[in-house]
Amino acid sequence: MTDKFKHWAINLEVVPFPVKIKAEWNQLIQVLSHLISNAVKYSDVGDLTLQLTQASGWAIIQVSDKGDGIHLSQQSRIFEPLYQVDPSRARATGKAGLGLSIVKHLAEGMGGKIAILSNPGYGSTFILTLPALGAKI
Repeated sequence: MTDKFKHWAINLEVVPFPVKIKAEWNQLIQVLSHLISNAVKYSDVGDLTLQLTQASGWAIIQVSDKGDGIHLSQQSRIFEPLYQVDPSRARATGKAGLGLSIVKHLAEGMGGKIAILSNPGYGSTFILTLPALGAKI
């Protein structure tokens, strides 16, 4: 896996002011780790973008790749435990398909949510929305 990282460009886009997120540190790191790992794993093109913004009391973190993308018919199921978009990849990687269900569970546990925007052939963007510190939910 290390060789794959040698050719990756990671673009980091952050708003010009501090964004304070109301989240449990370890859970936030686990969510981001899953999202970034998936972007690297399922993208054939070495380009990944992390974007952090804030709007209306929410911190919004987007993880985007330029991989194969996920067909609309499968997008509603990708956060289900054990669901695999491509079962043959599961056999090849030995993964059970729990990562995105864990992401959903942790995001909701922190008062947030996770969503996806994806088009086959154009990549995917996972949108993590968490309460900003001081926001009333």
